[in-house]
Amino acid sequence: MATFTTKNDTLHVEIQSERLFFRTVRMDDVDDLLRMYGDIENMKYFMGGTPLQRYQIESNILQTANTVFASLCVFNKSDMSFIGVGEVIPCGAGEIEIGYILDRRFHGVGYATEIAKTLLYVYIPEILRKNILVENIPITKVTATAHHKNIGSWKILEKFMRFVKEADRYGEPRRYYELSVLDDKLV
Repeated sequence: MATFTTKNDTLHVEIQSERLFFRTVRMDDVDDLLRMYGDIENMKYFMGGTPLQRYQIESNILQTANTVFASLCVFNKSDMSFIGVGEVIPCGAGEIEIGYILDRRFHGVGYATEIAKTLLYVYIPEILRKNILVENIPITKVTATAHHKNIGSWKILEKFMRFVKEADRYGEPRRYYELSVLDDKLV
């Protein structure tokens, strides 16, 4: 279940899955985020492979504050260690995109699959129940992309979504996946 609460005029999201705890990214997460986004190996399949700087991370947190489309820090429930980020972002009229990135220390243990599944079948249905609009249009489609060399992400996305095309993004080929909100019974 996803909970949405407002505290000090800021929207706060919390979600729990079998092994993971998700919550809205906060400024006190910048050091964890910088360790992950600042590592060139973690970023090789994201944003053209360019590590992010502290000011970029802080700017992103400020831009998405108080919106249902904020990035979510993901923690291991057993010890609350930071493992990565999951997000649902608007990407066009009536369209949202899921994304996730894990610190490389946590690859290969099923966390990315659990994050994708939780975003698609817990977080997004809650957003849909709240009748959130994207560019004044009800949400009808969920998309995701994976770097053309990131075979692990292809396999995860193909468990839940349909492959539709390969096209450039961030200057590199990416594989595009989608779900129809109605056809795929996300509500």
